[in-house]
Order: sequence, then C-alpha cells, then structure tokens
Amino acid sequence: MKLILLAIFALSTHAFTLVGSSIATYSNPEIPVYIGDSSCSNLDTTPEELRDLSIKAMEKFWNKVSTSELRLDVQGLKNIDSSFYTDKICSTGTGCIPAVPNGVYIICNDNTTTFTSTGILAVTLPNNVTGSTIVGGVVAINAIASTKFNGLSENEKISVIAHEVGHAFGLGHSKIEDSLMYASSKSGRTRLGRDDWDGATFLYPKEQGPAGLCGTIKDVSEQNTQGPFILGLFALLFLLIGHKAFILKNR
Repeated sequence: MKLILLAIFALSTHAFTLVGSSIATYSNPEIPVYIGDSSCSNLDTTPEELRDLSIKAMEKFWNKVSTSELRLDVQGLKNIDSSFYTDKICSTGTGCIPAVPNGVYIICNDNTTTFTSTGILAVTLPNNVTGSTIVGGVVAINAIASTKFNGLSENEKISVIAHEVGHAFGLGHSKIEDSLMYASSKSGRTRLGRDDWDGATFLYPKEQGPAGLCGTIKDVSEQNTQGPFILGLFALLFLLIGHKAFILKNR
C-alpha cells in the first residue's frame, strides 16, 4: 500500500523526505512518548514543563492528521538511564547513548560533541531500528552552556519539539519553507503544512474505502475489504498519470 501511495505522491508536488535512505516506521502507529524525569543545569525548562510542551506539540501538530493512523501519546515522566543526558547522541561507536527500548524518549543533553553550537536547538535519532521497523528513538534538547533553546518562546519550543518528533517517527526534512519539517527553524509555525500532512499520511496511512463510492455496512468477516481499496488507489494512480500525459501532450 505504501508503494502505491509513494507513486501517487511522486506525481504531485510533494517534497517530504524520509529520515533514512529507505522507509522505516514504528510497527504500531500509536507511539508512546516518554519524558526523562531528570533536569539539566543549563536548561531552564524543567521535566514537568517539557512534558507539558510535548503534550501541546503532539495535539497541535501530528495528532491532528485525520488521514493518518499516527498518534503520539505523551506518557508520564520516566526514569531514564543517566547516560542519555550526558553521552553522545549516536547509534554506533564508543560513548553513544543506549538503544531506546520502545517509543520516543525526549530528554535534555549537555554533550558538547553532539551539540557543537548553542544554536543547534535539538537533535533526534531513531537509534533502535530493525530492518524497516523503528523500535525506539530519542529527541535530545540542547542543554549545553548558553543554549539558545532557553530564549525561545513557548510556541517556538512547541514547534521545535514537534519538528524533532517528526524525525523520530520517520520523516526527514521538507523542501517547502512553510512546512514544520523544513530544515531551518522558523518562528510562528502554528500548524502543519500540506507536505507534513502528506508525509505522516504516507508513513502511517489510515486505511479506508476510496472517496466518492457508496456502499452498505456488512460484517467484515464476509467480505474482502482490501480489494476495493487497492482498486480505487490504482484507479486514482492511472487518472493522475493520464492527467500528466495530457498536460505534456498539449504543451
């Protein structure tokens, strides 16, 4: 199904990218988000405040994508290994943080090898990946001395957290400037762009019947629910290809 959606998106003007060289997602679109219960001395945001910001970020952005099964569920504060706050954010090599066992960890981190500048607001890494399945990932907020995260407004902190969680569940940077996932941090982001919406839908699609077709409610055990859905997507794909060919022919 994702291959069909990718073909459809490729024919339109979409610029979302993936966090790696291939598709990787959580097996369950309902992803738990855990906030580390320890604070960092250089960060003026407490764990409780970070949790509150994270809840607002998920509800304001990703949990609003009605065409996606994606759901980010912020849990309570979690006691996390102390190395997450001090070690390098990397997946292989000496001095890397441990693999996240499940979901997404959001923590502060004061490692100066990871954060080489006060202007790097946060770093994200899905550091526990098996094949095409993300098992766990970490969002690290810059907590080195004079971190510029401290100077952000509440809304800016919320958008930064939402941007980083987008990386955690599989999205790369967008080429569209009004997208949440655009590479450069911009103030005033209050909602997802179309590109963000499409990316979340592609990675975690909500399976439903093709739009515009009428039907009756039946016991799902008595019918093949995949056939009409796939046929509808193929029909949409062929229509889009024909539309492109018509435009090229008449140029």
